[in-house]
Amino acid sequence: DDARELLKFLESSDEGVRSWAWLRTGDLVEHGVLTPEEVKERKRYFLELLESKDEDVRARAWDHVIRLLDYGLITRDDARELLKFLESSDEGVRENAKRVIRKLIKRGVLTRLDLFGL
Repeated sequence: DDARELLKFLESSDEGVRSWAWLRTGDLVEHGVLTPEEVKERKRYFLELLESKDEDVRARAWDHVIRLLDYGLITRDDARELLKFLESSDEGVRENAKRVIRKLIKRGVLTRLDLFGL
């Protein structure tokens, strides 16, 4: 079945393929091709992209966080998990995290208190 094949792409070991698939998840859920549950079960594969050594893959993943949140595929709790990336040893990861976390605070998804673990 086509949906099963698409789910395999969300878990692909090829980060380029996986990134491409995750960029399409919202539309696929919206059109009923995939269920939100099927996508959420594979969320860890998306989170791995946020630390990719490939700068393009990593940047696209960070840019996609807000859209996944809008589709309900990332929750407020997931957004809190992103705070750990502020402490990454990789400057590019930290910079992307700061940029997206600022947006999440502006949108009210995270609060400044979340930054302090409160």
